[in-house]
Amino acid sequence: MDGRTEEERRLADHRMTIYLNDHLAGSVAMRELAGRCLRENPDGPLGEFLRSFQGELEEEHKVLRGVLELFGGIEDLAKEAAAWVAEKLGRLKLNGQLTGYSALSRLEELEALVLGIRGKMALFASLEEAIRTDARLGHLDLPALQERARRQHEEAERHRREAARLAFSR
Repeated sequence: MDGRTEEERRLADHRMTIYLNDHLAGSVAMRELAGRCLRENPDGPLGEFLRSFQGELEEEHKVLRGVLELFGGIEDLAKEAAAWVAEKLGRLKLNGQLTGYSALSRLEELEALVLGIRGKMALFASLEEAIRTDARLGHLDLPALQERARRQHEEAERHRREAARLAFSR
């Protein structure tokens, strides 16, 4: 045993399910945002990155769902719906032109993806800490997930910097 009472373990599991549902909702928003960015930028290195990224996001969503089930949780569909709506509402901000997609849209979408990836990196680091006291997480290949997130971050950041150059070039 780990020295915790049954009540302490139950509360820890409850906190984990809330935490995982928060990240699952974030995953929904990221998948929607990556999809929009891909529809607007289907070609070249950015399009290739976004296609690959979308597939990896799907895989990671399944992993999180599996971990949630281990802790006795179920997906919070209301949270996921709210994230979906928030992503759609985020598109309404001004982007330098009355309608349509602009170079500023691309930059802001990539910045949001970079931030989302950083959140995912924090999630994997937190799960790494949780493994120390909860063997149920031992099946996760966290080093591989962390490496993937690091690579995604580097690629997204490279595309974000290019988008900034294009958005602000004279």
